[in-house]
Amino acid sequence: MPAFFQPLRYARFRRLWLSQLASSVGDSAFAVAMVGIILNERRAADLGSALASEGVALAVVTLFAGVWVDRSSRARVMAVSDTLRLTAVLGFLIAPSDLPLWLLMTLAAMMGAGAALFRPAFGALVPSLVPPEAIPAANALRSAALQFSAVIGPAAGGILLATHGADSVLLFNVATFLVSILTLIGTKDPRPVRPPSRNAWQEARAGFGEVRARPWALAMMALGSVHALVVIGPLLFLLPDLLRKGGHFASYGPLIALQASGALAGGILAARWTPRNAGTAVICANAAAGLQLACLAYAAPVPLIGLAAFATGAGYAFGGVVWISTLQRNVPNETLGRVLSLDTLSGYALMPLGVAVAPVVVSTLGSRTFLLAALTALLTATALPLFFRDVRTMGRSTP
Repeated sequence: MPAFFQPLRYARFRRLWLSQLASSVGDSAFAVAMVGIILNERRAADLGSALASEGVALAVVTLFAGVWVDRSSRARVMAVSDTLRLTAVLGFLIAPSDLPLWLLMTLAAMMGAGAALFRPAFGALVPSLVPPEAIPAANALRSAALQFSAVIGPAAGGILLATHGADSVLLFNVATFLVSILTLIGTKDPRPVRPPSRNAWQEARAGFGEVRARPWALAMMALGSVHALVVIGPLLFLLPDLLRKGGHFASYGPLIALQASGALAGGILAARWTPRNAGTAVICANAAAGLQLACLAYAAPVPLIGLAAFATGAGYAFGGVVWISTLQRNVPNETLGRVLSLDTLSGYALMPLGVAVAPVVVSTLGSRTFLLAALTALLTATALPLFFRDVRTMGRSTP
């Protein structure tokens, strides 16, 4: 069996991986449907408000999600996460199409809160499901499930939206979350060992302490915040909006699928190759996102934007697998959930600001000026960490 698939030999990992796959397919279908529904029936600013609400909720819940993850059965936390998001989708299904903005933002926030619980729980659970040598491949499979769902989900969502309307997409999402929850029910995983008589704040501080003890981790999380602010957040608004203005909105789904396909390729590469200077590889791979900013800034043809999207996906997936595998090897299991929550927070806390600021700045300065400024900030933030050996090697010679 190829190394990439070896973690599937372990029944508990296989079960949780299938749960993630089902949940993620529904998520991806829902995301495309929500963009289409809002842009077709409401103002573009409402899309920014919904995405910002989702990001804010993710950031706030993430602050203490890791404490719960390190206190509880991690499979149970994942089931609670899916239940919360299932409730949000049911809310979209029941509510009228002209639902008030506050309700739209509330339901989007529930989706963000659920994601804040699911991600660190799954990441913290992986090292206890497979042997150490299989951890990179397990993370690559996790990434592959996310990217496969990002290909299938938008396609399924787009077809259902076009042929049967938004309600059919939401019903599909309900079904996928139910499959995920049923897969998780009854899954046994040991609770992490934690020191007695600690309150939630003390345990959260212990998670911060684990990151401070590893300056390379702190630097990489700071770089993740820059990506959230100047790349990921703004593109959530700008990509569909610029495509719509240019008469190419039909390309939005295929572009998302191309980025997901690139991510699948990047994940496979990460499962087969562990770079010696992991930090350098992660930083340079993530910098590929600059290609997408440049293409949009100069109104490149859609096929060229597609190539940039593929490169962006490959870079983010390869860097993500190498990064999380390094954390899982270096951070004790009993605090891993909190560290992964901080990683999630660093990657998403500034995303709502990026989503909110992009429309304002673009309306004032124009999209090209904004995108070129974002590209400059990205390249500067990429270059600075490379001057420090501990970051380039991600603490290879330190505990």
